[in-house]
Amino acid sequence: MHKLLSFPDFTRNLQSPQQDRFLALQWPASPAEAKQLGHSLSPEVMHWAEDVWLIDLASCQVYWQSQAQTRRMSFHQLLLGHLDEICGVSSYRAVLGDHPWQALLLLPCLAQQNYFGLINRHSSMGDNLLQGLSWDDWWQACTRYAEHSPGEGSRVELQKRRRPMQLAMRRLGCSTPHHLKKMPPEQIRRRFGAFLGDLWSLTWQPPSPPLLPNSAAPMLFPWQSEVQGADLCVRRTLDAPARDWDVLETYLRDDLNHFPLLSSFKKGERILALEWKIVLYNLQELPVSILFRHPHSLQHDYPQQRTALLQISFALQKALQQQRLSEFEDPCFWIVSWELRITQKLQPPPRQLTLFNEGESSAWEELLNLENQLPAPLEAYALRDDWVPEDSFARAGQETIAPPQPEHVTSLNSLGRSRPLYMQKKAYPLFRPGQSLLWKFRERTMEKWWIRPGQTAVRDYYEVLCDQQLLWVARESAGHFLVLGVYG
Repeated sequence: MHKLLSFPDFTRNLQSPQQDRFLALQWPASPAEAKQLGHSLSPEVMHWAEDVWLIDLASCQVYWQSQAQTRRMSFHQLLLGHLDEICGVSSYRAVLGDHPWQALLLLPCLAQQNYFGLINRHSSMGDNLLQGLSWDDWWQACTRYAEHSPGEGSRVELQKRRRPMQLAMRRLGCSTPHHLKKMPPEQIRRRFGAFLGDLWSLTWQPPSPPLLPNSAAPMLFPWQSEVQGADLCVRRTLDAPARDWDVLETYLRDDLNHFPLLSSFKKGERILALEWKIVLYNLQELPVSILFRHPHSLQHDYPQQRTALLQISFALQKALQQQRLSEFEDPCFWIVSWELRITQKLQPPPRQLTLFNEGESSAWEELLNLENQLPAPLEAYALRDDWVPEDSFARAGQETIAPPQPEHVTSLNSLGRSRPLYMQKKAYPLFRPGQSLLWKFRERTMEKWWIRPGQTAVRDYYEVLCDQQLLWVARESAGHFLVLGVYG
């Protein structure tokens, strides 16, 4: 009887600093179906084995996390629902982790326990399963790793070093890799070579690269992305050289509107990156990369294409600075032709278009579109379970923020919603509290004197209406009044 991983204990450990970037998926479907599922989550997909696929979520992670927050669920729950609907509840195994190697090692552990569903590598369940990893599964993963590595060096070294290491483990009485977990990788490298030493290091102490859009593949891993098909491309040769943005914008808008008309452009596709290869009057080529923070729909932006045009203009200014051209006044900067190419895109299956709110208009979608139009990302803040008002919020994306929870779970979240929207970077004294029009006591808290020495232990907080502003004021035990924030 199959055991389904559907308990909240199998979500990620919130105390772990790692980031859930890689998804290892084992699904006995056709390669076309599995590839389509991978590309519905991220443009970076790798075929690892016959029915095993790796998906790098880095370029779309912020988008999926924001969607999960909008639905008041964790990222794990959103991904679990997506996989259940596409793959079937008891037909796939998946592991979410910060490095693809450990996620791959957990897949055979799930099969041994006859588990189906999605787990997180950094959950208690993931830790327990990794302890039961067998030597046969570890060596099989090493063989796959060597097959994907470029050249013959890795395969030759594995054939040379495998037998001596197996004999050594047998003599030591190590029945599973976990029995030798504390063995330093340097000792494995010294006795059995750099290849096995690196894989031993990845097994127990993988590096954690920062989760950034379009960041490189992880260190010490032979990542090979599946091709999504030929890049959609529109070419244009101008009747006369041009460099005024008003002229360029008109032509670019026509090119962007032409993409959805191509037969190879599928309904619901969203783009993540464009490449604008400009040919200048002196035949110099100037490549301009255009990146979107969230998957962008050209069809929804038809016919104005405001979002894409804004990002193209920002990218052009950056490219000109890197080329040391002085704005558009440089005598060399006359554009004669270009190629506009879609280099990264998402391809959601037709039945999953609801994930992208197709046909709907929501405040969440408008906010994502706004962020796509800006030269810098928006800064978002979220509540934290903390009794001190100054520490009850943090920038979204920091690992100290827990996923959204129902209000009845904790009273601190409910209390945080009544606190001010804007907090002062530096508090300032309120010199004339007696002239305020309105005082309202809000709460009394104790400061974290063990973290911030010298702070007053007890504080009373008030809403104070002063000079037509509603202020957040703290009264310290010494009787001083400090303005800490302003209600929006």
